Amino acid sequence: MKARITPMAKYTRALKCVGLVLSCGVICGADVSDSLKQADVSLRAECEKKTYAPGEPVVLNLSIANSGPKPVYIVRREPFITVHDANGTAIRGDPIPDPNALFPGSDFLRRDGKLIYIERVSEIPAAGVLLDVVPDALKRYHRWLSEGEYSLIARTTKRLYERGDLFARKEYPGQWWVEPKGGLPQIQLESNPVKIEIRKGRPGEVAIDKSGAGAGRSRWTMVLICTLGGAIVLGIGLFLLKRAASPAGKLSGRQ
Repeated sequence: MKARITPMAKYTRALKCVGLVLSCGVICGADVSDSLKQADVSLRAECEKKTYAPGEPVVLNLSIANSGPKPVYIVRREPFITVHDANGTAIRGDPIPDPNALFPGSDFLRRDGKLIYIERVSEIPAAGVLLDVVPDALKRYHRWLSEGEYSLIARTTKRLYERGDLFARKEYPGQWWVEPKGGLPQIQLESNPVKIEIRKGRPGEVAIDKSGAGAGRSRWTMVLICTLGGAIVLGIGLFLLKRAASPAGKLSGRQ
């Protein structure tokens, strides 16, 4: 004869199950946070100079540092750049490129009879730094910016892969690849603000007129042109004076 389970007993058992699930979630969350804490990855950005002309590419140098006790493997992608003016207002930019387009270093590979998407990963050793370069941090913002001061911030999300997640390919020796999967630890990286200034013209340049022949020429080029022009005029004047002072010149003048 089976023991009868009362409604109160069912309710109590359900509460115990919920408590068990929640406790597992807390433990798993602690494990993830501990692993992220060990892989202490930070992002720093800096520009090659402080002042740029309108439309000039702004090269952004990035350094991703790993202060953890073990290597970290990440996929390298260009970060998302946000731009703010001197008042802290976010600047509008051009639309983000097609998110479905393949990133540099990605590929498709046939494994076990099916086609899978893979990405190349880079290693940041323990207490190491990975350097990267963004060719133009303002490529989405050039037509929205006028003269003034701005702050650039780089943001990116990185998944932290383990050594066992990686595999090599014979056709690409010395490189490591991974099949991206969900549920892996990931971190949000945000760089320090980088301040730059955009202004027309640069030291050593003059702009006589935007439509004129001298617009944008350097100061020393204009000085050289003026010096050569003055020398030519002076030479012609001396030649005419010398000719007028010569006997042949006097006779031709009398006739």
